[in-house]
Amino acid sequence: MECKIIDLSTYKRLPVFKLFNRMENPFLSVTLKMDVKKAVEFSKRRGVSFYTVFIHIVSIAANRIPEFRQRIYNDGIIEYDNCISSNIEILDDNSYSYCYLNHNMDWDSYLKYADEERKKSRKNPTSLENTDILNFIYLNGIPMRHYEHLTLPYMSSRDSNPRISWGRYEEDFKGRLMIPITIQIHHAVVDVYQIDLFYKMVEEEISKLAAI
Repeated sequence: MECKIIDLSTYKRLPVFKLFNRMENPFLSVTLKMDVKKAVEFSKRRGVSFYTVFIHIVSIAANRIPEFRQRIYNDGIIEYDNCISSNIEILDDNSYSYCYLNHNMDWDSYLKYADEERKKSRKNPTSLENTDILNFIYLNGIPMRHYEHLTLPYMSSRDSNPRISWGRYEEDFKGRLMIPITIQIHHAVVDVYQIDLFYKMVEEEISKLAAI
């Protein structure tokens, strides 16, 4: 993955970056419930897991937002041209392994590729992250519960990798299939505006599935 160095001399958020970069807890965590009925229908139509489908949806949405591809590096900021997902694969003994997926491809290519990569990660499990982790977007599905809110772990106060999690979807009184989606970001590089934009991007990607 290629990345560029953000020129802080022209960076409009520099005061905000400096403020939150020195905080002990600089993270924003938001949970919003969204209708994923079209995504569920798509996964059934294609005969693939909803988890596989939703990994692609949220990864595409996140990559469409430059700030979600930005990372704190030394005393500055770098921006990747594309980020891959690091998602959890639950194993038979309820332990887990990591699976790393690219998302700059169409649905047909992705579904075949993701199925193969997920199988590989379960067959040869590892609990160790790839050494080059700055370009990761951490993903985690929690299919056991339809939760209200979730706080996600982070390594240090300078950990600027976005973390996205979702729970079990449930039908509401309107017949919608609602799912809680939690996003946790570092406020030094991402604002509430970009969080709202991410949810809008997820809605857009879900809406496209009806025609695929």
